[in-house]
Order: sequence, then structure tokens, then C-alpha cells
Amino acid sequence: MREILVSPRLSRGTALSAVERLSAFHGLTSSVEYLARRRDREFGGLNNWQVMRHAYRSRPRPVRLALDVIGGRRVTTAIHATRVVSAALLLLPISSNRARLGANLVLASTTMMLRPRHRYGGDAADQAAVVVHTATALARTGGPATTDACLWFIALQSVLSYTASGYAKLSNPAWRDGTALTRIMSTRLFGNKTMWRILHGHPEVSRALSAGVLALECAFPLVFIARGRLAPLFVWPAIVFHLFNGGVMGLGRFGWAFIAMHPAVIYATRRPRDGRSDVMPYLALIGTAGATAVGAIVRTRDGTPGRRGDADVQNQEGRRADDVVERPR
Repeated sequence: MREILVSPRLSRGTALSAVERLSAFHGLTSSVEYLARRRDREFGGLNNWQVMRHAYRSRPRPVRLALDVIGGRRVTTAIHATRVVSAALLLLPISSNRARLGANLVLASTTMMLRPRHRYGGDAADQAAVVVHTATALARTGGPATTDACLWFIALQSVLSYTASGYAKLSNPAWRDGTALTRIMSTRLFGNKTMWRILHGHPEVSRALSAGVLALECAFPLVFIARGRLAPLFVWPAIVFHLFNGGVMGLGRFGWAFIAMHPAVIYATRRPRDGRSDVMPYLALIGTAGATAVGAIVRTRDGTPGRRGDADVQNQEGRRADDVVERPR
């Protein structure tokens, strides 16, 4: 990872392999965690299927039957074992394009397949991993232009993830005044007693960390400035942020799917060694502008009848009020 960040130029093959390997580490860690914590799936456990299956009782019968098959102990174990093998294949220096394509598809599809089975204990990293493995699988199906488009997609998704999260936090007063981290550390699910004591006893530390997180996430689009020379200033702190969160909050696999996007960010922001197709960002810009325009039109059309309807209701209420007013004799 260090070589990728300090290298002035980055080849698409190196970037793609780095994305795959980092994301594969997330898949390997998640499946090993589930296999090691068998009690979570037994009676009384957090993800006991005999209880969880009732959450899907309104689904069509074929869906319920399929979920019951996946929820079986042997099938769940077999799926996780397959994920471990697929992740290990991506971590090995195997150059077979078909093998890496298949491993990416297995990890993406099984993550979605197991989501109802492991409803509790999952996190946003699982969703990010699906995005990454799907994009890398598509990158393995075409030529250089296809690979560039997929790496651009992953890079843009990474920037969007940080930026959306940052501005969502910015709207929360607890993040602005620096108390959010202290509150999070006091919870039973994501808390940490040692970290809570530090932040509670030193509010200035909590405020500084909160400000740093907000600045990092809200300003993350600046990675595209100055031909990528600013990218390491954002990527390195983001790596530390994810690893620190994973260690303090007990989320062993939390950061790896997001860290896996960083080689794509570096590739998209720097001048590559072997040329690069930059069609994807323009398509994304056009698509965003089109979606925004359509949304504005829909809101305008939906708003006009609403305003007329409100006026009609007010007129009717006004006429009813006139009817009940006592007329002078």
C-alpha cells in the first residue's frame, strides 16, 4: 500500500489487484469471524435462524424456502468455507483472469445471499464489499477501457461515501460540538471504556477528533486537486481512521472494504503509466445532472397539485366556517 501511495504513476493492473486483495481480506475476516462464533447461530444466539426467519414470513413462499435452505447450519457453513477459499485465491499471486473473476463474483453474491442470514452483526463495510467485488469482477470481463471505468467507479464511490458521511455528520449538533464521539464510546454496542474515559475526561480531545473527522470526510473530494498530489494527505488519515475505529469499536473487518477503494482513488487521481480512459467521470457527471433535473421536475409537478389542493381545502373550510357563523337578524 505504501508503494501505491508514494508512486508517481500507477498501472491499472497494480491498482486492480490491490483493490481485490484488500477487499478479499474483508471477506476472509468476515467469514472466519462467523465460523468462529458458532454460538451466535445456535438457539438463543443473535442470529439464530429459527427466530430470525419470522422476519421474512411476509415474503413469497419460494423466497422463504430459499432463505430456509441458506439458513441451515450446513449450508451456511459451506457458503462461508467457499468464501474463505475465494478470498484466499484473491490474496495469492494468481494471475488467472477467470479465476479472479470467479472469486470476485463468489464474494459479491454470497455477501448478498448471507445478508438475511446474518442480519445482526453486519455493517456498512459489507455493502461496500459488494460494490467493490462487483466492480472488480466487471473489470475482469473486458479490456483496459472497461478496467478504467470500473476503477473510476470505485474511486467515485469512495469519495461519495466519505463526503456524504461527512456532511451528514455536519448536520448533527453532537458532531459539531464534539460530543458525538464521547457518546458513541459510552454505548454497549460500539463503546470502549478506556476511550470513553479519555474523551470524557478531556473534552478538548473529543472536539479535536470530531473536527478532524469532519474535515477529512467533507473535504475528501479535494483528492482530485493538483493531479492527485493531495490524495495521500486524505488517504493515509482515512486508513488510520478505519483501523483505529476497527480496533477501538471491536469491528475487525469494518475498514478493509473502504480501504480497498483507496488504490482506485490513487489511480484515478494520478497520471497512469499506460494511459487511462476517463469516460466514466463524465458519464457520472451527466447522469447526476440528469437525475437532479428529473428530480426537480417531479418535485415541481408534485408540488403544484398539492398547493392547489391545499387552497381548495382552505376554501372549503372557509365556506364551512361561514355557514356556522350566526347571521345578524
